[in-house]
Amino acid sequence: MNGYGSGFPSVAYVEPFRLFASLPKLQVLSMKNSSRMPLDNPQLFKHLPSLTWLDLRQGDGGSRTNKALLHPLSQLITLELMENELTTLSAEFVSDLPSLESLTLYHNQLKHIEQFAKLPSLTSLDLTYNQLMTLQEDVFDRLPSLANLYLEWNMLTGLPTGLFKHNSKLTN
Repeated sequence: MNGYGSGFPSVAYVEPFRLFASLPKLQVLSMKNSSRMPLDNPQLFKHLPSLTWLDLRQGDGGSRTNKALLHPLSQLITLELMENELTTLSAEFVSDLPSLESLTLYHNQLKHIEQFAKLPSLTSLDLTYNQLMTLQEDVFDRLPSLANLYLEWNMLTGLPTGLFKHNSKLTN
């Protein structure tokens, strides 16, 4: 008994930077509804060098996400950030992810995205159901492997002429 009469053992508080310390071989992590997770702590994922798939959907990423949060995840292939109330996306947040192939950002409130940092392996980018009205001409320039781009259900009224000049693999 934990002293509260519930019959469940009490759970000790774990410092956020130690949360995954015993899981260095973990490859898949789903943190749906992570509004209570310390996503502002850049040390949160430092013990997960083998992580290849991270699901942070339905969180509170818009106000509390640290730009260095994902930097330890050099093996990350899939990143799901849908339904996070993001209004902007800084280039630093998704930088230093050389293995990233799929980035899903649908159903956020993105109004502006900066030019993406160099993501040489990114093949799929989903920006569906956001509030994008314009895109900078160079926003996708550092995504040489981009093959699938989803922009439906935004408020785009036009696209810059040279928007895809560095995306020769784009098919969708």
